Amino acid sequence: MFTDIVGYTALMGKDTNRALEIIQQNKQIQKPLVEKYNGVWVKEMGDGTMARFNSALNAVSCAVDIQSASRDDFDADIRIGIHLGDITIESNDVYGDGVNVAARLESIADPGGIYISESIEKAIRGQGSIRSIYLGESILKNVDYGVRTYALQGAGLPIPKVKSEEILIGYFWAVMRRKSMIRIWITFLLVSIFFILLIPYVNSITELAEGPTMILVIIFGIAFQLALYLAWNMEKNT
Repeated sequence: MFTDIVGYTALMGKDTNRALEIIQQNKQIQKPLVEKYNGVWVKEMGDGTMARFNSALNAVSCAVDIQSASRDDFDADIRIGIHLGDITIESNDVYGDGVNVAARLESIADPGGIYISESIEKAIRGQGSIRSIYLGESILKNVDYGVRTYALQGAGLPIPKVKSEEILIGYFWAVMRRKSMIRIWITFLLVSIFFILLIPYVNSITELAEGPTMILVIIFGIAFQLALYLAWNMEKNT
């Protein structure tokens, strides 16, 4: 698990003493929580911290508590990234691809947010109190493969902001799938085709006037727009 303080570098340039106070306050919030969830406080890197856990659920629960505590008692936002992967422990430090992925996920997380990799999401799946949203496949610096990325939701965590295509590919289609936009579009397309094919048959039997036919088309057009609007504005968590 990697964390860092949003805007710390700018604060350091403006008010060094205040920046150092925030570092200490951040440690006082995070370290006891890491220990509470049986984690190991590995190291601090400026405003960043790294911890490791023997359980994905412990790591995620710790991150959620850190964000909750920081909202109540902290004057800055924290970003958190978590990944489950192989690591090497040497001289009380941690190395490996798993470390790099977690650090990169933290770097693209929203202020106050928690980003996790698919390996973490699979490990905690089924935990009713923890929800996540699939964002798409992240292209992370110095990681030579795409990382399927999720944002934790609930407990006051922010709705993810749209990332640039260079950082997060597939975001648009992930949002479309998450909000059932594709399914709604296909359903309306099939229904529309059905009624378009049906209208000539109905006309041949009942001599349906052109006016009611146009009204039917307008009704379906309005219903389609309304369904898309409702689907887009009502979050569907996965």
